[in-house]
Amino acid sequence: MEQIAELVKAIAQLLWPIAIIVIFCFSRNEIRDLLIRLRIGKVAGLEIQLEKSLNKLTNQAEDVASELKPLLTTNDDSLKTDSERSVIQDILKSSILSPITALLQLSSEIEKEIMNLIASNGWINQMRSYSLNRITEELNRRGAITNHIYESLLGFRQVRNQLVHGGKADAANIMRAIDSGITILGAIQTIPREINIVYHPGVDIYSDKECGTKREGVRGLILETISPGGAIKSKRIFPTTKMDYIKGKRLTWEWSNSLECGDSWYKDPDTNEIMHAWTESYEFVGKYLDG
Repeated sequence: MEQIAELVKAIAQLLWPIAIIVIFCFSRNEIRDLLIRLRIGKVAGLEIQLEKSLNKLTNQAEDVASELKPLLTTNDDSLKTDSERSVIQDILKSSILSPITALLQLSSEIEKEIMNLIASNGWINQMRSYSLNRITEELNRRGAITNHIYESLLGFRQVRNQLVHGGKADAANIMRAIDSGITILGAIQTIPREINIVYHPGVDIYSDKECGTKREGVRGLILETISPGGAIKSKRIFPTTKMDYIKGKRLTWEWSNSLECGDSWYKDPDTNEIMHAWTESYEFVGKYLDG
């Protein structure tokens, strides 16, 4: 009896795979139709969600554009630098060959401009460890970006992620996102901020007003500072141990308390006149904003 039971068990084990194959063969059309319906339903759901996100982003970009009207007239990009205009032109050229590549390039430029904004305001050290979303939130909290720009940045990131990771990136939808993204990028570029440019990479610094005793290992970096509105230009000098600054380069606003330099004087590089540099100052360690 035990042998018969074992035989029946063995036959049953062999029949299960055969039964599954038979069921699949007779039902494959129904199974295939079911899978197709499930896939269509999922894709349709994603497309509906993407359409809603794109419409929301378009409205947000229009709100941002409305805020720019007091600053810019129609088709007037006079407030943009040559570099900023070139970036947008490159993105538009890329979109002809690969819209998704252009979208990613635009996203990178928006993130870069946000980092430039916090660096220009001297907040880079405070926010260095923050996520991009937290940086955006903090900029909004401090009043550096408006609510419309803040909301449009969140909307743009959401749409970008849906297009890149959603599995179906329609060219027309990507171009809609790019169109809104360019408006957002332009808005961030026009946000007023102080600009600091290297006027002189480093003059000798002296500890006496007769300029007889030079301070070793430190130089005076002269910056040309342009006010946020662009109407006021001034020159300022700060101590630095960095010897590779280049005239004309734009810098972040960063400092180090590892060096504190006392009362100092220097000779103006344009007039050779002896000038007072500072009474007491930490070291300036700004980095290039353009890499």
